[in-house]
Amino acid sequence: MKSLKESLEILKNFPIEEVKDVKSEDDFPKQFPFYLKADIPEHKTELGGIKKCHNIEEARKALVDLRRKFGNKIISQKEVEGIEMIVGIKKDKTFGYLLAVGFGGIFVESIKDISFRAIPVTRHDIIDMLRELKNFPILESKRKKLALGKFVKLVYSLSKLKTEIDLNPIIINEKEVKIIDARIGN
Repeated sequence: MKSLKESLEILKNFPIEEVKDVKSEDDFPKQFPFYLKADIPEHKTELGGIKKCHNIEEARKALVDLRRKFGNKIISQKEVEGIEMIVGIKKDKTFGYLLAVGFGGIFVESIKDISFRAIPVTRHDIIDMLRELKNFPILESKRKKLALGKFVKLVYSLSKLKTEIDLNPIIINEKEVKIIDARIGN
């Protein structure tokens, strides 16, 4: 798997939340909160590689901690609020490429609210996948406010890629859809 920065570079034509290298506190974003992250291909949350920073003191402490654990490959990313979703593509020996769509973030493993389809898919298939989710009422109750059409368009475009990907989370809010974290196979 590629690092977050390498993965986002591959996805640069998609709506991504920009990351910046952090060498010192001079590189911190100007607005809080923001995240400092280890730029590694592994799942960062499980390894303690993501720190949310609400003020300069937290950011300084987080940078020291992340450097101690992960070296100098530290990046920053501003916070984007909204509902966390996951999109994945995996190659299966029997079915070819499979698309996964579901609720994401740190709860993806515990709630396991994911729908699958063999690729190719249509936009209607993606809408059906969303409706299959146990927690779809959360999306539906906010439908008029969430940018679900943009999410469906993004998933459809991603389904055209011929590579394994793990995008978690993708944030959906009232205005936009943003890929926050990405892991792309080699």
